[in-house]
Amino acid sequence: LDQRMAYPLPEELPNELAPFIEPLSCALHIRNTVQGGTGTHEKTIIFGAGVMGILTGISLRDCNVGFIFVEPEKRRHELLDVLGMKAITPQELNDSDLKGHVDVAIDCSGSAAAACQAVRVLDKTGQLVLASVVRDEAGLPFRDITAKELVVRGVWLNPGTFNEAMNLVLKYRKTLSCLKTEKFELAEIKKAFDVSLRHDIHKVLVQN
Repeated sequence: LDQRMAYPLPEELPNELAPFIEPLSCALHIRNTVQGGTGTHEKTIIFGAGVMGILTGISLRDCNVGFIFVEPEKRRHELLDVLGMKAITPQELNDSDLKGHVDVAIDCSGSAAAACQAVRVLDKTGQLVLASVVRDEAGLPFRDITAKELVVRGVWLNPGTFNEAMNLVLKYRKTLSCLKTEKFELAEIKKAFDVSLRHDIHKVLVQN
């Protein structure tokens, strides 16, 4: 491991929150991508309330950007409610006044259906930010993208945001403590990877 890729953790940072630094640095890159785009950010929607979506919400909240989650799983709505974040289902979005009036849509779900719905609900000249790799090859509605003159942006990794992410983890440690982390010894690393695939676990911590 290149020593430039290793960061000393602040003493006041609990080990249980350390796994959130790297994904939060990616979330900050998402936020910076949105802020660097054109148009307003008055109506922002995040598709997907997994760990990446929640951390993106935290990064937006830190800049006083309002947003709503679109999440089909009602059990995730309960956690978002605890975090003080609003969520609706994809069907509720279709039935709402937001359809066709969204400024920014951020896909953190990796769902082709979500990306396509994002295109449909965006207003003219809106931004679609693809923050997760879509798992299948279903095509986006390119006619709508062209007719609305949408900006489609992809984001990748976390250029230059790691130190800021460490500070943000400290600032929002109480919020992040609501997310579920499992701890494992190094000898249990295979089990740790298996557990990390569960939807009810947000991050795993492997320590020696």
